[in-house]
Amino acid sequence: MKLFSVLLGLAALLLAPLSTSAQGLRVAWQQTYLKPAPSRSSYFDKLVLGTNGTITLSGTGSGNYYPGIFAQYDTAGTFRWQRDGRLLATGEQDLVPWRGGLVFAGSESLDREIPLLVQRLRPNGDTLPARRYLVPGTVRAATALVADASGLTAAGFNQTLPNEPQLFLQRTDTAGAVLWERTYPNPLPNGTVVSTCLLRTARGGYLLSATAQGPGFPGYAPHPFLLETDSLGRERRRRFVVAHDPNLFEHHQRLWGSLLATADGTGYVLNGYVQGAAGGWTGFVTRLDTALAPVWTRLLPPERSAELRIGQVRQLPTGELAVLAGEYAPNTPYLYVYTLAAATGQLLRRREVLVPGPRWLTPYDWQPVRGDSSFVVCGTAGYPDNTQRAWLARLEPAPRVLAGRPAAPGPAGVLALWPNPAGEWAQAARLAALLGAATLVLRDALGRAVRTWPLPAGAPAADVPLAGLPAGLYHVQLQAPDGRRWHARLLHHE
Repeated sequence: MKLFSVLLGLAALLLAPLSTSAQGLRVAWQQTYLKPAPSRSSYFDKLVLGTNGTITLSGTGSGNYYPGIFAQYDTAGTFRWQRDGRLLATGEQDLVPWRGGLVFAGSESLDREIPLLVQRLRPNGDTLPARRYLVPGTVRAATALVADASGLTAAGFNQTLPNEPQLFLQRTDTAGAVLWERTYPNPLPNGTVVSTCLLRTARGGYLLSATAQGPGFPGYAPHPFLLETDSLGRERRRRFVVAHDPNLFEHHQRLWGSLLATADGTGYVLNGYVQGAAGGWTGFVTRLDTALAPVWTRLLPPERSAELRIGQVRQLPTGELAVLAGEYAPNTPYLYVYTLAAATGQLLRRREVLVPGPRWLTPYDWQPVRGDSSFVVCGTAGYPDNTQRAWLARLEPAPRVLAGRPAAPGPAGVLALWPNPAGEWAQAARLAALLGAATLVLRDALGRAVRTWPLPAGAPAADVPLAGLPAGLYHVQLQAPDGRRWHARLLHHE
């Protein structure tokens, strides 16, 4: 009788909507900012999480170039201050802590020139005199900044029309005087190259990442491009990275891409998106060894639209990798956090949240909150009143029910999962309307079959034993005799 009651309850779950059962996050709070007219939209691009519980942001409005924005909140969502920044020529920028305050790098729009701009901020938001680094007739856009006790190193790209753009590094001392500057030849003559991130290497040099067109790719398709230098900016090596397919456009950009050195010193991780032949966006995360050769790539396809806007990848204190992403489509204000095994790229966990309020949103930057399982995220969001506002939120874990979601052609509701709280197994159910015997296959995150069970005709449910399996994300596949298949995700905790 107990089993009969369980099956009746599960049948009710099969017929109920599953849209909220996959929720693993909730919005603790959210804040927005809309720069006054004539700006038509606003963005928070960069986020610095301070050790004193502050969240400092840089961003822009839109309209006539990009009017700058600085703002600060605390981790409880309380507004502290907002300041206007300089008028920027491009959206490229970076914001990092330095010498008890913060320092910003971007490209200023002047009457006839576009210099590299470096602006210091005090903790209360007051700005110190800015430094401009001008090359006559040249657009200078900074995308990344490395700060240390002896000075700053800015990375970006120069373009003197009609010439091709070139990557550059510029080193200044603490007073802002230039110590050295290097420019680097474009990997494709007359091609496009846009810088993204900058890291210090274990050897004391720099690793600069970019998206660039390459001469060896069909149609000069862009791909991630890495350039390593010594401590004085002298080039040591350069390399393209093919994350997935040399024939497709692979982007590793300022807003949708990042680069990190792994905590164990064995390599790097970069991410971005692949633009498919049909125009859709699929996210990717690629692990590199110290020779900058790919070790593995994990693709993250869109879930509710044609485009997954993938944000920065972070390494958690556990050593796992986490990446934040959002959908780019109306009425899909979802965010996803994917957790990967650093050694293999195996997808371990997936969490999502439906953000109330906006019609759509795009995340640009995020950081985990120390000593907590929550994180803060910033970006831009569109609202029903046709405003597009700079957006900031804190997300935290929510009580969740393990559930599957049909993900392949076939009648909705054929396959669903739920946990059995009394033992180490989940139960997988199918509707009795599915005719004939079937097979249930449990696959790991790499697609390998790890367990298989036959299901007799008319069986309304089956147990899926999980004892002995490592924790992680699995896929349950139901195979009908006529070749139809249904899929559901299963997250197993040891």
